[in-house]
Amino acid sequence: EICEQFSGLRIKTIGDEIMCRYPSAEFAVSAAMEMQRVLSNVPASVSLPLKIKIGIHFGAVLERSGDVFGDAVNIAARMTSIARADQIIITAETCAELSSLLRESTRPFDSAPVRGKDVAMAVHEVIWERRNMTEMVATPTAGFGTFASSMRLRFGDNEMILHAPGANCVIGRDPSCDFVVASEYASRVHASIEFRRGKFVLIDKSTNGTFVKLDLDESAGREMYLRREELPLMSSHGRIGLGASLDIEPGLAIRFDCI
Repeated sequence: EICEQFSGLRIKTIGDEIMCRYPSAEFAVSAAMEMQRVLSNVPASVSLPLKIKIGIHFGAVLERSGDVFGDAVNIAARMTSIARADQIIITAETCAELSSLLRESTRPFDSAPVRGKDVAMAVHEVIWERRNMTEMVATPTAGFGTFASSMRLRFGDNEMILHAPGANCVIGRDPSCDFVVASEYASRVHASIEFRRGKFVLIDKSTNGTFVKLDLDESAGREMYLRREELPLMSSHGRIGLGASLDIEPGLAIRFDCI
């Protein structure tokens, strides 16, 4: 019913999924928001709560015998697979088609590989619930490295640039490492940095652990300690210490910048 209210056309059902086509991204996203709002106001059954997840893509399709085919359909299905319950996930192409007012209810969410595409696609989330809108305003996205395409590592005279996608850099004191850090505190193979789903991720592989400060102002920031753990480097700038606290050995810091 909501689909029809927003000029949508139900193409078909696939198991517990419904495929719909709309005349514009604006109608599609507005319908998705209304679906989530209506369901959120329905008293939930204790035994069977009803939740939906929605994925949307704006693009051309091939129409035949009442069905639609093409890359746009496959990408929309991919967005649906990324979405969680109560969530609306859209592509950057969809977001670009929205009015400025509706676009204010979206935020960058991730980037995801899509079959048949050489580059991961930027993914946005639609914030349909007022509570989540408050969280979105309270959580700054400026400076986050979510969609950074490259990262520069610097340690003394040693400098290296990692390019996404496919970046995989091994860090340690062993000469065979991609990025060599001459420090007695560092393990031979201490850590690595990989690019996953739009983010550079630091993976500790050491004995003594890795210390990290994610901060736009490198003179401040809370130090985090990793030992056989992973950490998305969600900041434009920061420092990494191999085996020694950055507060104790600031001169042994690896500096990183998302560029």
